[in-house]
Amino acid sequence: EKLNENFNPEAPGKTGDLWYLIPARWWKQWLEFTSTGTNSREQGPPSIDNTDLVDARDFLRIGLSEGVDYEVVTQDAWHALVAWYDK
Repeated sequence: EKLNENFNPEAPGKTGDLWYLIPARWWKQWLEFTSTGTNSREQGPPSIDNTDLVDARDFLRIGLSEGVDYEVVTQDAWHALVAWYDK
């Protein structure tokens, strides 16, 4: 499975598949970091922080846009990214 496998809202996968939201700003930092060839985790992107995606009650904020505010990743990708970059 590729970490950057694209989410397709028209065909979101099979029943039971889980997808995770990740801040688009973090995702762009990660893409830049992985494209440089210097993949030292100490110099990688910061910990993933989804607080910009939720309101004060931890509900998903209204008006978010895919590709602008967030990206969608598979469950396996989410777990890998958290394992690698959650400091």
